[in-house]
Amino acid sequence: MTFMGRMAQGGARRERAAPGADVGLVAFQRGRFEAPETSTPGPTAPGDPGARCVGMRSRGMAPEPMSAAAPPDAAVAVAVAAPAPTNSRVVAARNALKLGASLLGTWAVALVIRIALPRHLGPELFGTLNLADTLAATYFILLTLGVDTYIQKEISVRPAHASDFFGGLLVARALLSAPVFAALALSIGRAGAPAGTEPVVVLFGVAYLCVSVSNSLAALLQAHGTVGRLAVINVGAKLIWAVGVGLGIVLHAPLWVLASSFLLSEALRVVLLWPIAQRELDLTLRVDAAATREVLRACIPFFVNGVAVTLCSKVDVTMLGFLTRDAQEIGWYSASNNLASLAMLLSPLVNWVVMPLLSRARAESHEAFVQVLRRSVAGVITATLPIMLLIGLGADLLVRRVFGEAYAPAVHSLRVLVLLFAFTYLAILLSMALITENRGWTLTSVSITGVILNPLIALVAVPLCARHFGPGGAGVGSAVGVVGMEICVTAMLMWTVGRELLDRSTLLTIGRSLAVCAAVILLHRLLAPLGPWRLAVDALAYLPLAWAFGAVRPRELIHFVREVLGQRAARRAQSA
Repeated sequence: MTFMGRMAQGGARRERAAPGADVGLVAFQRGRFEAPETSTPGPTAPGDPGARCVGMRSRGMAPEPMSAAAPPDAAVAVAVAAPAPTNSRVVAARNALKLGASLLGTWAVALVIRIALPRHLGPELFGTLNLADTLAATYFILLTLGVDTYIQKEISVRPAHASDFFGGLLVARALLSAPVFAALALSIGRAGAPAGTEPVVVLFGVAYLCVSVSNSLAALLQAHGTVGRLAVINVGAKLIWAVGVGLGIVLHAPLWVLASSFLLSEALRVVLLWPIAQRELDLTLRVDAAATREVLRACIPFFVNGVAVTLCSKVDVTMLGFLTRDAQEIGWYSASNNLASLAMLLSPLVNWVVMPLLSRARAESHEAFVQVLRRSVAGVITATLPIMLLIGLGADLLVRRVFGEAYAPAVHSLRVLVLLFAFTYLAILLSMALITENRGWTLTSVSITGVILNPLIALVAVPLCARHFGPGGAGVGSAVGVVGMEICVTAMLMWTVGRELLDRSTLLTIGRSLAVCAAVILLHRLLAPLGPWRLAVDALAYLPLAWAFGAVRPRELIHFVREVLGQRAARRAQSA
């Protein structure tokens, strides 16, 4: 989910991004418009479903550093802070509204572009654009260095600490960019990119260098609680990117113009966020080699997990390029990723809401921690299953109406990818649980396992599905690799976190939700004579059926919302 991911976002496959990561960016890479952003604008990977191919990439978390620098008492204090005064509640609510409005604005822009660009370019050019974006995003993930997650964790309690390492961080990224560009240049042809794609890949590379800086600045402002201007800049940058893409479509501009629009928007974010960060955090640029080394050492778990997660989110498109060397196949698959990423629209909210709840509950007791995790698992599954269901049932109609008949071969891969999201959301929650319990390296090892499993499954599934399904079949094989990987990863995380998570109540909620899905599928088949209109009946029938089956419990939902509002106010009061 890179440039394309911007169109799509967040998290396509989850893109399991670290807190503070640009999910939009990830989406742009996955399908060049796949998943929505969490908090900052940016692309997601072109074939990423964004969130998913949204799978592991949507898991927006990185492991806790093994040598956290913040005083442990401070973290606990934030977690168990007493209820906040009314003023703090108002401020917390305002900040939530600002970020929420920013997110909705960037989502709206990304959704429009995500539909228009594939339709305009056609499968072959769209596939080429996505491949270029994915390659650049894959290599330049190395420049994140895992620092954004560290910033979210430490700067909220030690704002002055930012000046200790930020200058050194910029120097480290500048030094690393040269070998990264060299490696990227060597791999362009081998990854199946058509001749003449080199300038597009380089432009994306420079854009992702800017993204690494702008995301770190955004993480500083978020950790400090200064989000008003950040929200405006996020939307403004997204609009500039969209205008550039729109002009490119109208003028039938070459692909490098589309890549340049992304570069321009991210460079502008850096220029605008820098003075704000300087003013709000009293940020000064100095190079303290010792302090920078210490911070980078603490970020190693975040970094390793981030690289593993990104590779998981990008390897599908890369493997498809290596195995087929067919830009059309990549285009069909990327289009299905774009639509599939719609199921990941809730991933930013999961990151914003559940992680603080888990941290606070863990500080209280293990029982409270398990209880919050159980409610989160049941709630997220209940909320996401209907989205997955409707996308799957309407795959044929969606693909043809949104992208046109040229993308008809994408229908089968979309129906496979939509199975991914239940496991992705579970993986997100379980990853957060491991982070909260300071089991960062355990999470990293699971992510690395996913990096290995995905291409191994794809090596077998891509050629088999290509022969069985014909056009678009290679994309089905790639989707099978992603879904198979995410199922295995979720199972490993579930085993690691502990089976006590799945108590009778949680299992009943999940079972009832699945029963509702089965009932809607049956209804869909019975209403076949209605054609596409039956999708409206499916959507209208889901909520009453969920209520009747007991899959939706309003009282528990209201209690959960009140708890979220209370913990947000408490955190704001403590940091004030």
